[in-house]
Amino acid sequence: MKRLSFKPLLLYGESLLLSINILLSCNPFSPSLPDNVQMSLKTDNPVVHYTNAIVTGTVYFSGYGINDSYSSYEKHLSVKIQWGTDKNNLSESTTASIEYLSSQYDNHAFTYKTEIPDLTDGEVYYYVATAQYGSDEAIANPVKFFTLPGGPVDLDLKSGTLWASANLGAEYPEESGDYISWAETSPKKTNALYDWTYYKWCQGAYNKLTKYCNDSSYGYKGFTDNLLVLQEEDDAAAHSLGSPWRIPSNSDWEDLNKQCGWTYDYYNGMPGWFVRSKSNPDDNKKVIFLPLAGCCNTESRRSFGFDGFYWTTNLVGGWYPERAYCFEISSLSHGSNEALRCLGFNIRPVKNTK
Repeated sequence: MKRLSFKPLLLYGESLLLSINILLSCNPFSPSLPDNVQMSLKTDNPVVHYTNAIVTGTVYFSGYGINDSYSSYEKHLSVKIQWGTDKNNLSESTTASIEYLSSQYDNHAFTYKTEIPDLTDGEVYYYVATAQYGSDEAIANPVKFFTLPGGPVDLDLKSGTLWASANLGAEYPEESGDYISWAETSPKKTNALYDWTYYKWCQGAYNKLTKYCNDSSYGYKGFTDNLLVLQEEDDAAAHSLGSPWRIPSNSDWEDLNKQCGWTYDYYNGMPGWFVRSKSNPDDNKKVIFLPLAGCCNTESRRSFGFDGFYWTTNLVGGWYPERAYCFEISSLSHGSNEALRCLGFNIRPVKNTK
């Protein structure tokens, strides 16, 4: 009987595998950039909201006389985002969406964007963006960011007072929230209404007060009640959030001013002050952000981005019952002041634990 030989078949198989390997090593779908084109990457500061962050940036292709259509670059471009709490071990990753931005004679630009979800509030994170075009890549420097705590924040004050993480009416710390006149419980529909004509506790003028007045010359038809502290029924924080939330007293603001560390900076593009526990300054669960959100009067919202005004529960009294104490912040200072009750200021709620 004649024996069959399988050697030619095996040789053919080896030749086929070799051909496949050669094709894979010369993958036409993984191109490289032309020699005259460079790829670079710019990262933006992330927009951080408690347990998620939106990261964005721009990828540039540049080279003298670049003439390929932007679509040919977009087709092979990808951006990978890696993040974590250890800068040297970014354990999580995702792929960002790409969108064409612009073209000029010698460059094409694309933006990228993605969300980093499921973050822990009050934690420090790092992220790195890597742009890849075929076998070429550009890696950005690590970006550091931190999440602010949500809910009541313990700043290690002697009083035990807890501060809200955002202004009344705001969802996030950098937002202005509601503008409310002193001793009123809701914002007005237009700026024109922040005036004595429409103030709840007077008859159309600053010297015709109907509540919180200790001087008959300022009271309507000589009215006085000698109330110098806001009652709970007129407390906007208690009205909106329920007890034990309330508007801070002048004393609460002074405690915050003296017992905490204050740093002026930007958060999600908004200027303001980071207020941290002095005893635990590195604990990002013990920090709040106060935005410079301006105020409202008969003309418009004023001083937005330059000053911030926050009501207290205390009337100035004495010769000036038309005024209440407020806490004012700017890029240079922070401290107690007084203002006309009809103006629209922000409120940062507090509550007590002791």
